[in-house]
Amino acid sequence: MNAPDRLEHVRVPFDKKKVSFEVDPRLPNAGTFVIQREDHTVGHLLRIELLRDPNVRFAAYRHPHPLDNHIELKVQVASSTATAPLAVIEATNNLLREIRSIRKDAQDEMNRRALREDEF
Repeated sequence: MNAPDRLEHVRVPFDKKKVSFEVDPRLPNAGTFVIQREDHTVGHLLRIELLRDPNVRFAAYRHPHPLDNHIELKVQVASSTATAPLAVIEATNNLLREIRSIRKDAQDEMNRRALREDEF
């Protein structure tokens, strides 16, 4: 009866942005992204992909509280020519390419198995 609406876990309120960025004044070339309505799944994927980038010096995320529906992703890049937002955009694009590749491979395998089953 007191449970929150299930859509509150996925729907971003009108007064909030899905992703916001704030420059970190204590670290050079660093900043924190707040990503609304996401959890460890997206945080871990982005962190791992960011750490593959040689321009990224530091990448970590945290999910502040189980009842908070957002993650905080901190990114620091190594040089002044690269920026944290560009590194996150590149990591996101790399993940999208990888997901499309996995989806295509899975679809090809399902089609191949369906053809084999039709032969019998």
